[in-house]
Amino acid sequence: MAAAAPASPLIDALRKLGPHDHLCSVYDTREEQFAVTMPFIAIGLERHEKCIYIAESDGLDSTRKAMRASGIDVVQAEKSGALTLTTKEQTYLGRGSFDPDWMFAFWREAAEKAQAGGFSALRATNETDWVLRGGPGMERWTEYESRLTETMAETNCLALCQYNWRRFPPGLILDLIRTHPIVVYRDVVCRNLYYAPPREFLEPAQPMREAERLLRNIREHEQQIQHLTQALGAVNEELEAFAYSVSHDLRAPLHHINGFSQLLVEELGSGIDPTSAHYLTRIRE
Repeated sequence: MAAAAPASPLIDALRKLGPHDHLCSVYDTREEQFAVTMPFIAIGLERHEKCIYIAESDGLDSTRKAMRASGIDVVQAEKSGALTLTTKEQTYLGRGSFDPDWMFAFWREAAEKAQAGGFSALRATNETDWVLRGGPGMERWTEYESRLTETMAETNCLALCQYNWRRFPPGLILDLIRTHPIVVYRDVVCRNLYYAPPREFLEPAQPMREAERLLRNIREHEQQIQHLTQALGAVNEELEAFAYSVSHDLRAPLHHINGFSQLLVEELGSGIDPTSAHYLTRIRE
């Protein structure tokens, strides 16, 4: 149903994702968008996961075309039930207005159906430009994104939310970054230092709690760097010790070879042909 995604740092990082992960991709162009979402779907199909792609109402054809271009057998994937391409009208606005609690129930039910259908997990990704057009209930979108992390943690599901950062207001992008534990930006999958848990994000402004979290994250990040630096230093020391050991172990046989070549020169003298003399000289050098 899908060709194996070619190896790259981005693909390798996407392969490390799994059920319970909630991430967003912040992109500039359609090419950047699909560079993340297409392998995200392809990896899910490879793993026999149920994959849902929620596209703009007028974007289903272009999404299918991009999938085919990336090596996904869209016809077979849809026919088998492994892939569903749908729109906000059938999902987020299925009741005519946006209701976060209804969507959480939607994801739980979809994950249960996927498991009952023999799939290993549910994998979903959604385009979000339509959010900017507003509508009943859309003022709760950031609340939904924040609480979705908890829903993913409770279900056998992972979700990738797509945001064009040149279309969304900067303040909204900041909130969306804070609601995703993992952020993909410019082909790099990042553990988000600025992620705010729902309890903190949804409560009235609490500068002290946020300051404590930021300081804790900064400290943990620095500790990780120090740990990796120490581990790298230990590896370098082992390599240096190994190189010294190899060098020392080779000294004796090399000394014997040099002595043997000198003995040959002394015993054979002028009886050595030019080619042999040349190689013996090279050995002694």
